[in-house]
Amino acid sequence: MKRIRAVRVVTAKHGEVFAAEWFDLNCRALEMVDVFAAAGIMVWPDDPKAQAHFGGIEDEILERTFAAARPAIAEAFVGASNAVLARERRKRRPVISTGGHAQP
Repeated sequence: MKRIRAVRVVTAKHGEVFAAEWFDLNCRALEMVDVFAAAGIMVWPDDPKAQAHFGGIEDEILERTFAAARPAIAEAFVGASNAVLARERRKRRPVISTGGHAQP
């Protein structure tokens, strides 16, 4: 089996990139509208002007939620990545090798 190249240590910068990309992807996904609706905190209005305002409120809530969660997401990613990669490196025949070049 070919070896998988990986960075020696997953850093906070890796976590920040992961969190930012996750947020960007989720905010562009139409499924976020469904997720927000499932929370049941607002009812979609019939009035077009109210609908525009609803969208602005929804966007602000999602942005504030992510801003609060972003550090925890980044930290969790770093911790999980380092733990899994360390476990894989300890195996009798590890498929993970150090020296992978990854951004950032």
